[in-house]
Amino acid sequence: MEAIASSEELSIFTTDLVMDLIDFKWERFAFKQHMFGAFIHFTYVMVLIYYINFTFLVEKATWMDPDTETDYDKKMDCEDISEKDCLRISPAADAIYLYIIFGCLLYPLIYDGTQALKQGSQYLADPWNYMDMLHITLGYGNIYCQLNIGTWELTSKIVMIFVTIVCLIKTFFFMRIVKSFSYIVTMIINVIIDLEVFMLFFLILIIMFSMIFDVIAPNPASEYKYVGLYWGNVLTTLRLSLGDFDFGVLETTGEMELNKKQHILFWCTWVLMVIFSSLIFLNFIIAEVSNSYSKVKEKIDELIYKERAGLINEAEDIKMQATKLNNKKQFPRYIVVRQTED
Repeated sequence: MEAIASSEELSIFTTDLVMDLIDFKWERFAFKQHMFGAFIHFTYVMVLIYYINFTFLVEKATWMDPDTETDYDKKMDCEDISEKDCLRISPAADAIYLYIIFGCLLYPLIYDGTQALKQGSQYLADPWNYMDMLHITLGYGNIYCQLNIGTWELTSKIVMIFVTIVCLIKTFFFMRIVKSFSYIVTMIINVIIDLEVFMLFFLILIIMFSMIFDVIAPNPASEYKYVGLYWGNVLTTLRLSLGDFDFGVLETTGEMELNKKQHILFWCTWVLMVIFSSLIFLNFIIAEVSNSYSKVKEKIDELIYKERAGLINEAEDIKMQATKLNNKKQFPRYIVVRQTED
């Protein structure tokens, strides 16, 4: 199965023998094994959703007077009494839900640990395994941050954001188990891979035009005051390329106000930016997405069988050698394939 899963010849996945072999192994043990992993993962996601909702939306922070160490519900009440800056006290982490999250992470830890022990250095050759390691590491790191650093502290929030992003990617991975979802996930993955080069060109376009706007004038809008003038212009250029037109530079008064010639220069640059980004490049990307979608759609069945072969190979890797030798139901010595005549 490893040789089939690693093959780049998609034509072999149209042969009846290979398709029957994949279907047999998938129905006998691989589907149930991955469904159990999916159940653990979705339990983890549901608990994480509730924890985020409870911690960041329901619970409120308190404020402490550093002199008297008295807690106040509102910052204003604390500032009225304290002569120093009040300290924000994050809401306490709900340990029960963190224990459930800890337990849900044990299964992928054992699963991927078993794979790593059996495959050795080959385990690192699969890019998906890096995502699995990141999922486990960030998951346990998130528990540590929530309990020891503080739920609302910046470090904890950054870790929680990355945990959520990795959970999204892992959810897409488990959605491949169901065939109706597998079509969509496979198309999304292949289209994103095809767009890597075009997104690089789009990034270069944004940076270069933002440098032109740097020369004309920085954007003094209040929403960019914490990211700096350079990144403010990069974000302004990105918004322009997506059709979100921001003319805050033209409304500036005082020392930063543009004169007539600078106004003309701004509008000339703006027109070039809109033509290249919105009218040409974005339409070009849309056309390429459609082209990639069409190519993937033509060979979608082969790609799904290839994905399924990879999942079966992964399920076989964590099986004990004794199981492979003695379990004749899951690992028979022969598979008889019959074809009925029309």
